[in-house]
Amino acid sequence: MLKIDFEGKSFLWNQVRRMVAAAEKAGRGEISIGELENAINGKSKINFGISPPENLLLVNLYYKKTLKFRGVEETGKFASEMAKKLEVKIAMSKDMVHVCKLPLTK
Repeated sequence: MLKIDFEGKSFLWNQVRRMVAAAEKAGRGEISIGELENAINGKSKINFGISPPENLLLVNLYYKKTLKFRGVEETGKFASEMAKKLEVKIAMSKDMVHVCKLPLTK
C-alpha cells in the first residue's frame, strides 16, 4: 500500500489520477525520473494516462473559515431553479431541431 498526499488550492479534472499514474509508471521503471521531472516542470507534455478510480481515496478536505454552506431549503430552491432553466433549454433545443431540419441532398 502506498499513501500519497496532495495539497493544493484546486485541481484540474483527473489531475490527481494523472499524477498517480505518472508516479506509478516511474515506480515500475516504465518511464525515467527525468521524464517525470520534465513533465512536472512543464518541459515536456507526456500523457501518462489516468489511474483507475479504484483504490484512490479522498480522505480530507480543508476549507477557509469563510466558507459557508447553504441550508437545505436554500439548496432545494437553487436546485429547483436550475431544473426549471434546464427544462427551458431542453424545450428550446427540441424546438430548434424542428426549425432547423433541412432536406437531405445527394
